[in-house]
Amino acid sequence: MRTALIVATIVFAWLAPARAEAIGCILLGCDCSVTASDIAFEPFSPLLAGPQTAIGEIEIVCTGLLSIGAGVTVEMLGGQWGVVSARKMRSGSGTLMAYNLYKTGAHNSVWGAGAQAMNVNGGLLVLGAWTARRDVFARLDADPTLAPGDYTDTVVVRVIW
Repeated sequence: MRTALIVATIVFAWLAPARAEAIGCILLGCDCSVTASDIAFEPFSPLLAGPQTAIGEIEIVCTGLLSIGAGVTVEMLGGQWGVVSARKMRSGSGTLMAYNLYKTGAHNSVWGAGAQAMNVNGGLLVLGAWTARRDVFARLDADPTLAPGDYTDTVVVRVIW
């Protein structure tokens, strides 16, 4: 029986496009930032374990706002070695492992870009600042053909406001 130790971490980067154009932002200026925790899967044996899940979090902070219906769109791009529909983590030796990121713990709605983005609202009327946190749900399936090792990927989180 072969047991493989696989530790996987997904690292998030962030990118924020052009400045906000909500009501009042043109005069007062707006700024949004995002921070994200790493998502780390526990070590597991692909021969003994079924799908493995992990959870991370992103936090969006927007300041300088005077807005009605404040909100942003949060996109997660495909990562370094895959696309949104088929993300991949890579080991130091170049082996790829399939995984994906989801909007819910049911793992039925991939979190991506465009139609797969998530809208995050800060409230009906915002004066000054707002903060929102969202969980990021990750899942990978056991694959007994994978070599043991550390697998990583970097996913860009884009905030559009």
